[in-house]
Amino acid sequence: MTEKANYRAKKAEDALEEMKRQNARSDMAKEARKMLADEDITIPDELVMNLVAEDADGTKAAVEAFSTMYKEAVQKAVKDALKGKAPKAGNGGDKPPMTKEQILAVKNPSERQKLIAENITLFQ
Repeated sequence: MTEKANYRAKKAEDALEEMKRQNARSDMAKEARKMLADEDITIPDELVMNLVAEDADGTKAAVEAFSTMYKEAVQKAVKDALKGKAPKAGNGGDKPPMTKEQILAVKNPSERQKLIAENITLFQ
């Protein structure tokens, strides 16, 4: 009889400890979300749970490291997006360059003026 009672007590203690661990992880996840929100970072709960450690110090260190890497990655992406491709000199780069004679042979005066402006180096 005492073995059965000891077994049930042990099982209840284990369940209580597991609930305490889950509660602590939930509290740390809330704190991690708050820390990320303070840095204007919003990520899915699944990713937040990967940042949560067994203790508060570990969670804080993981969140801070993630925040730093996240911000650096965003800055790099923004810089790369702003770089773009430099415009090609001349007539837009897609068409072969026109000669002065070809431009002067264009009958439409507005089109001819546009081509002269695009290829002004030929007329200097």
